[in-house]
Amino acid sequence: MDRTVYPIRAKRHWVKNLLWLGSGIVLYLVPLMMIRHETDDLEFLPGEIRGQLRTPILTIRLKKSSFPKSKDSSRRGMPALLVHGVSASKSAMIQLGVRLAHRGIECHLLDLPGHGSSVERFSPRAGVQAVREVIDATRRANPGRSAELLVIGHSLGGSLALDAARGDDEVTVIGLSPAAAPLTPEVPRRLLLIIGQYDLPTVRRGAAFMFERATGILLPSPLSPGSWRSPTHSKELVVLPGADHTSTALRSESSEQISKWLMEQHPESRLLDPDHSEHLLWRLVSCSCLLLIFLPAFHLAADLIEQIPGLGRTARTPDTCPTHGTPNPPADRSKIRRWLADRSQRISPLGSYALASLVGVIILSLVNPWKSLHLLGGGFLTGFLCLAGLTLLILKWPQGLSLSVADLLKVFVAVGIIAFWLGPELSNYFVHLSWVPSRLWRIPLITLSVLPFFLADEWVCRKQLKDIGTLNLWFFHLSSRFLMALAWILGFFVLTNGEFLILLVLPATIAFSVLGWFYCEIVYEQTQSVAASAWFGALLSGWFISAFFAQV
Repeated sequence: MDRTVYPIRAKRHWVKNLLWLGSGIVLYLVPLMMIRHETDDLEFLPGEIRGQLRTPILTIRLKKSSFPKSKDSSRRGMPALLVHGVSASKSAMIQLGVRLAHRGIECHLLDLPGHGSSVERFSPRAGVQAVREVIDATRRANPGRSAELLVIGHSLGGSLALDAARGDDEVTVIGLSPAAAPLTPEVPRRLLLIIGQYDLPTVRRGAAFMFERATGILLPSPLSPGSWRSPTHSKELVVLPGADHTSTALRSESSEQISKWLMEQHPESRLLDPDHSEHLLWRLVSCSCLLLIFLPAFHLAADLIEQIPGLGRTARTPDTCPTHGTPNPPADRSKIRRWLADRSQRISPLGSYALASLVGVIILSLVNPWKSLHLLGGGFLTGFLCLAGLTLLILKWPQGLSLSVADLLKVFVAVGIIAFWLGPELSNYFVHLSWVPSRLWRIPLITLSVLPFFLADEWVCRKQLKDIGTLNLWFFHLSSRFLMALAWILGFFVLTNGEFLILLVLPATIAFSVLGWFYCEIVYEQTQSVAASAWFGALLSGWFISAFFAQV
């Protein structure tokens, strides 16, 4: 290529990416401003409760200036404590907290031990203790007010809320798709259970069982959308139409049911009618724009790296590989390697993933050294990916992997954009993905463990199957992840059923896998290096697993 042509094309490419980045930021800021406008009458006060445990909290409440003139701002509604589910954080309850705060309820969102920004380790006993300590601290902070308190828990948080309320008649409990917990007709005195029409079967059965134990009322099976009440109306079960396990904590119908029920149980609370509601749609649009910003931001950073002397395009050595179905080029191999290579040619790529997944599950049933990571489900996932990856590498060993200094810099920049910019921003919406110092030591261990899987996976997808078309490649990716998810579920139910609650976050893990694979494609297109995209996937997974899964 003529040297006078390349700088012109590079400049045009740089300008195009800069325009795309600016447009993405503008599109991100528009819904963000709408969210800020809808919450400008609220206060967001971070803090920490220090007892035997250190529990991070976020208080959401109406500003004094936002109370109607006919209302006394010093007499806020009953304080509420919002408890999230397993491997979630207080970020997952912000949507509900904002809606309730608009009605005058002072909401306290907490990070359970081992979750979010908490430095503690999780156990059911520690979770109950943390909830109790926040309840006591909330009462101490409001000495002139009634001791009555509202505790709202989602999923596992609902079970912890019920356990924490045992023996405390002043606590009103609301469970959103709660995990089952032992109940009696006397405790809790007031109870509202909200589940989704398409909730998990175990959650639906557990909620029906708890309501029957608390009221003595037999419910129909299966439960259809509707509501059932005790004779005193102090206990109620609601099945939301069209809702699933996650959406019971996000949909506006949940907050409306809570407000309606509270007005009946506590008419003295005098809840406000909000002038406007905070829409979930704006948060979804904002998150989508934020995730798409990665593309132009990474391309701009990669173009800057290309301009560094000695690290430009001429320094890259692209990977080479025969297409799927062509035997690997001859090389000096042992008899075992030749035998494995011959057998691997008879196994389809999808069959290789299925075989590798079974091997991983079987080995983990015998020994799991990744338990030392102390992550609820994260250790099993890390070991599963490591063993599956090693099996794939044995079956189909990559050839001619190369990684230049420029490609390595691009990998670090790509991971930095996500981990230091996009992740903390997403933590303000639904899921906690910010850096916590007590978790950093796990990142290199997880990265090196999952690297074999990403080397094999990227090699298969970017080289061996590069000629099957984009649509077929996406179908292969989703099919392979489906097979691995089935093996993962098998491992939890059969081998490590003590951590079965982690299956509740399986959809989020699969969603991250799909998004990460898409980002890996962007990195590969920029570097033309399987090693670079594999390192990117491994580093990204190391960050996600260490930040997302609960510490135990």
